[in-house]
Amino acid sequence: MKEQFGQLYVFEGMDRTGKTTLMNLVAERLREAGYDVRVSTAFGPPESELGQTLRQMVVDRKEGMDPNTEALLFMAARRHLLQSYVRPALRDGSIVLLDRASMSTLVFQGMIGNVGGNNLLTAMKTTGSYVLGDRIYLVGADQASRASRKRASDDVMDGDFESRSEDIRDAFDFVIREVSNGHVHAVDNSNGKLEEAADEIVNDIKNHYRFMNTAGKPSSAFRT
Repeated sequence: MKEQFGQLYVFEGMDRTGKTTLMNLVAERLREAGYDVRVSTAFGPPESELGQTLRQMVVDRKEGMDPNTEALLFMAARRHLLQSYVRPALRDGSIVLLDRASMSTLVFQGMIGNVGGNNLLTAMKTTGSYVLGDRIYLVGADQASRASRKRASDDVMDGDFESRSEDIRDAFDFVIREVSNGHVHAVDNSNGKLEEAADEIVNDIKNHYRFMNTAGKPSSAFRT
């Protein structure tokens, strides 16, 4: 099922909240319902050679990489992702699910990494790498659930900041207040709540996708 106007839905949140597992389940449910769904990490799909090269550079943290350099790599990856994958899929009328976008960069590199949120926001907008999503799903889980989960091997955002969980929560709250324009939907994905969380998001996406196409509104990803 495709409409004229594809829409972008981003999954954000701290490490070990089950973002990727939840996103993949949502994609599966939407496909079963007949929707055309594309899924990607912050660095692009596995077939993106440039995206995976940039990801590996961040993972390796070679030569004592400073936060500004790391932020630039994320910006380059996101610009490439937008141009090569997200926007073509949106033009095709697809639903695009993305594991992290600019909100995470503002939180982890901008505020926790001390690059500076305002400086980073300006740089992302200037380079055309700024994208939040038409809807943002802020995935959370209680401490016991997070402690019981293995850190995703491809989650390079906040692995170095695990000891600063409270600071990260505060940073997400601040960024949401400042830049999200009310498009954030908080979801509890604590142990035992995966199915419920997936149903909640699937229903929200269906309603939003239908509304945006009835209103004739293209994705905000074309305005960056």
